[in-house]
Amino acid sequence: MNFDDLYPSRFLKAGNIPNGKSNYTIKAVAREPLETDQGTEEKVIMTFEETAMQLVLAKVNAVCIRAMFGSDVQAWIGKRVTLYTTTAIMPFPRRRDEPCIRVFGSPDIKEEVVCEWTPPKRRKLVQKLQPTGYFQVAARAIKQATPDQLSAMRKRVDDLLKAEELTAEEHKALIAQITALGVKISKSNSRLMSAIEKVSISDVPARTSRRSKTSPLREAILGLNPEEACFVPYYDEESGEGFKPSTVAQVVGRMSKDSSDLRYSVRSDASRNGCYILCSVKSDG
Repeated sequence: MNFDDLYPSRFLKAGNIPNGKSNYTIKAVAREPLETDQGTEEKVIMTFEETAMQLVLAKVNAVCIRAMFGSDVQAWIGKRVTLYTTTAIMPFPRRRDEPCIRVFGSPDIKEEVVCEWTPPKRRKLVQKLQPTGYFQVAARAIKQATPDQLSAMRKRVDDLLKAEELTAEEHKALIAQITALGVKISKSNSRLMSAIEKVSISDVPARTSRRSKTSPLREAILGLNPEEACFVPYYDEESGEGFKPSTVAQVVGRMSKDSSDLRYSVRSDASRNGCYILCSVKSDG
């Protein structure tokens, strides 16, 4: 139970919205005088089919409903709106941390609706209203489905039809979407399988070894005996020959670590723009 449920009111409060988000069908919209802290004021009151509690329709919510269903208020009757609680959309933030009721979207819209409204002396508010019907949610889920999920999704769509959460037309469209996706996946798998060719092991080409750019350096180091050294030129951009100091250090360090009895070290020679790689025997210590 929410705190707002302890003190029932004629009007919906944020705490009365089940799970913080719920759909309501518009039954009526009218203006009537209400007593406020500033005296008697004309307010817009919205009535719903699902509850006896009414909503004082703030303009920030009214413009969202207009963006979804048009300016003819009479055309709003019978439409569904998804209300939710938030502290983020406050055109006149006198109580910033107090949850309020805002319009999230509607099951009766097919795609996202962008609502823009600039309150007096405030920054423009941009709200993206979402389609919240089972049909739209299911259609998005099917698009992202993997082959192993299609069977369960078809059963879920059938269950939604039985629960009257989908119309017959919506059910038919979703089943067609699932079927089309299954056919597409099947064709893709067929093409993939047809591209796979079974051959004899004797027909497999021998593996070709790829010669690394550092292979000459490694071979020169492996050719060293204890108390011998070799000179390695550093990389020259003009000729494109030689090795970068960091490459030499990395190769020498790795080979010295991997050798059980030989140690390799680097000694730079700035006068020749290169370095010497020295080979010695590793001590037991």
